[in-house]
Amino acid sequence: MNNPFKDLAKELPKNRKPKTEQPDDPNFTSGIGGTNMPDHDFKYEAEAVLDSNQSDVNNGFARASKDKTQLIIGGSGGEKPGFYNTYVVLGKDTPSRIGTGYSRHPGSGMIDLVVGRVSSFRDGKGAPPPKSKSLGGQDTKKNFVAANNMFDDAARVYISQRTDIDKNFGLAEGIQKARYNVSGIGIKADEVRVIGRTGVKIVTGGALLDKSNEKTSKGDDIDPAPTIELIAGNFTETRTRLSPMPNQLFFEERTLQPIVTADRLELALKFQLQILSSFMSSYSVFIRQQELFNSAMMRHTHISSPVPQVALPSVDAISTGLATKVVKSFFSKVPTNSFDKDLLRYQMNFLEKNGKFYIGSTSVYATI
Repeated sequence: MNNPFKDLAKELPKNRKPKTEQPDDPNFTSGIGGTNMPDHDFKYEAEAVLDSNQSDVNNGFARASKDKTQLIIGGSGGEKPGFYNTYVVLGKDTPSRIGTGYSRHPGSGMIDLVVGRVSSFRDGKGAPPPKSKSLGGQDTKKNFVAANNMFDDAARVYISQRTDIDKNFGLAEGIQKARYNVSGIGIKADEVRVIGRTGVKIVTGGALLDKSNEKTSKGDDIDPAPTIELIAGNFTETRTRLSPMPNQLFFEERTLQPIVTADRLELALKFQLQILSSFMSSYSVFIRQQELFNSAMMRHTHISSPVPQVALPSVDAISTGLATKVVKSFFSKVPTNSFDKDLLRYQMNFLEKNGKFYIGSTSVYATI
């Protein structure tokens, strides 16, 4: 029988693999995080105690929670497909134990994608093995019970219509402060990558619509340019530092600062160069005139006779000295005033937060 996919199979790439310079993790063969890591069964807190006569839908891959508010797909252990400590939970906002979050309020739908529940528990050993207990002459197993845990679970994508997103993930407040009772998506793992083959955009604000403006999930207006914060270390408090300024001993330095915008920084540096160039031109004229005066003083002579008398002033020194005095007087007043004004304009336009061309962004911040 002819294979209809024969030609297609020829076109498929063979043995495609990433080109890496580093070998696979040599410590993965055993120990914590390795292939010998135990994968014990445990009980997700929201799961119901299932009877053997329940339907396959409830007693199998998908099942309802105790309070019938969640549909749980997947499970712990690794004895059957899908039960590799992988979960998809459809329900209401429940960031921790049952009843937490907005789970008891309307409009709080949630999709929780989790792998590796309590994986960092017991120093990375995960959930403990079930405990055997004898009741009425029969041996029973009591599984460890795990609730939602944003800090011990291995990786998660948490989507909720109504939640306290910053509080749930323990995030620093930053410029925007913590947001409460909002729709939110939290993505967390040891390492997170966002990859775009032709580009990646991080965008805040509403969509560009023809006839109306986009609203928030509650119908509120959206700010023109909502803030973007790049926070390293989950720390945004100010710090007291020694000041580099000669008239100041200490100053408060913000950990989270506006990023510098390239075009405005370029404009500020060009303006700075113009100020410096104007000053140096004035300074060069003064230095040149001072050199002429110095030369005149070095070569001047006095005509005298054997009879003692007061020597006449040097005509060369007088004329050059007068010219130098005029030049010095002019350039000590007019250029200095202009220079001071230019410096003030530079400071007000480029270095002040409310300046017309402030070099720092008013919407994007990053930790230093």
